[in-house]
Amino acid sequence: MLVEMRTYQIAAGKTGEFLGIYEREGLGIISQYARLEGCWTKDSGTLNSIVFCWGYEDYAHRAAQRVKLAADPRWQASRRAFCRISSIRNRCSCRRCRFARWTEVSDEFSGRVWPRVPRTG
Repeated sequence: MLVEMRTYQIAAGKTGEFLGIYEREGLGIISQYARLEGCWTKDSGTLNSIVFCWGYEDYAHRAAQRVKLAADPRWQASRRAFCRISSIRNRCSCRRCRFARWTEVSDEFSGRVWPRVPRTG
């Protein structure tokens, strides 16, 4: 399983507006192409940040799904909604992450569950 972590930095006071637009106009569409593993807002570190983690089978699956998403006319229209708030200083950084084998997570794509290794000492 591959997890892509996307962090959006939003202007102070605009996080709620961004999340509202994302939920109304984007979440249902992108969720057809990737599995939302989680979404967090930050209250320490880089403030006014929103972190999304999207799950894919592997790099090839991610690449194929992102091409399909980009071609979806509904997504193209919803991106215009994000452009309306682009003055909110919307920056995105992406990281691709893999779960460590010893992390207890359900891998629904492959049917595996990785057991958590107990701490010793």
